[in-house]
Amino acid sequence: MEVSRSLKELSKLAGDPELLERLEYYVNRLRELLSSPRRRFSRAAHVPTKPGVYVVWRDSVIIYVGSSRDLRRRLLGEHLRGNVDGSRLRRALSWDLGIAPIGVRAKLSRAEEERI
Repeated sequence: MEVSRSLKELSKLAGDPELLERLEYYVNRLRELLSSPRRRFSRAAHVPTKPGVYVVWRDSVIIYVGSSRDLRRRLLGEHLRGNVDGSRLRRALSWDLGIAPIGVRAKLSRAEEERI
């Protein structure tokens, strides 16, 4: 497998015999996460109150990865209903969409927030 060959080369370069094992673990974990069911990011979404990692996609491109101790609070409370100042995801998307310049923490109008 091409990935395994690359991981072996990396572990040799690092001089750490346990690195390959750790890299393989994380590659397998990433594959597992990416094969998890996708859910719509909406108010009606069933979001557990458990800790976890979430990935936000735009078309087939990953645009944001985050983690939280309480997925429901983070996704529905902060990202979906919060204002742009309270959410790194909303800020990043506003910059990506050209609504707010990078590095500027401008307040967005309600209409602009709804576009995000």
